[in-house]
Amino acid sequence: MGKISDAIKNRRIEGNPNYERCGDKPILIKTEDVIEVERWNEDHLELDKNGYFLFEVEEEWIYVGLVEYGNVMTKIFRGRRAIDLFKFILKENLINSKDHAAYIGYELGKAEECLKNGKKYVQG
Repeated sequence: MGKISDAIKNRRIEGNPNYERCGDKPILIKTEDVIEVERWNEDHLELDKNGYFLFEVEEEWIYVGLVEYGNVMTKIFRGRRAIDLFKFILKENLINSKDHAAYIGYELGKAEECLKNGKKYVQG
């Protein structure tokens, strides 16, 4: 059981001395509410004005290509960790949409898992 579900189950709310810790600091839970999130409508994707990304795993690398509209790939970069690639994309201001950022993080995570496990990665 994880810290969140355990805290809810055991009623480890603020004021209870049995709270969880993260490092040397207590985690004080100030809510008993759990919000059920509705399924996202995949048909309502906002396209990013900067273009879109293609991802590929090849020879121990995750490759990322930025494709501008008109299907012209203008940037190619590579890394071995999803977080490094994602932070680079953010630092270079290559994303204008929160939806797009979430999708990129999701796809990079899948690509990294395939890289770690020696599997072929096919962008979904």
